[in-house]
Amino acid sequence: MAELKHIWNETPVEEFEYPPLARGMIYKEETVAWLNRLREALIERGWTQGALENGTGEVCLMGGVNRAGCSNMMSIALTQLLQEITGSSVVAWNDATGRTFAEVLDLVDTAILRVKEELAGDGRPGS
Repeated sequence: MAELKHIWNETPVEEFEYPPLARGMIYKEETVAWLNRLREALIERGWTQGALENGTGEVCLMGGVNRAGCSNMMSIALTQLLQEITGSSVVAWNDATGRTFAEVLDLVDTAILRVKEELAGDGRPGS
C-alpha cells in the first residue's frame, strides 16, 4: 500500500502537525455545531472506508468533514481534534480493518462531549 501524504507539502499523514491556528479553533461553541453536522452527514449519506465518497454517495470520516460544509480552517481543526482522540491519522483510523460505523459515530460523539466539557471549564484543553 502506498504511503499517504498530504498534497500541499508531501508530509506523511502520520507525521503531519497541524498549524497552531487550528488548535485555537477546536474549543469553541461553533465546533459543536460542526461536529453535529458531521454526524448528520455520516448518518444521511452512510459510511464507507477507502474513499472520501464512494459511488453510492457514502462518505468516510474525512468525507463527512468535507460534506459538513465548514471552512478550511475549521475542517483542519475538526480533523486535528479527531486525530487527538484516536491517536492516529483520521484516514488510517477510519480505514482500519474491522472498524464499524458505530465506532465512527462514537468517535464523533466523544469529540462533541470533549468540546462541551472544555467549554464548561475555561475553554482550554486540559483545564
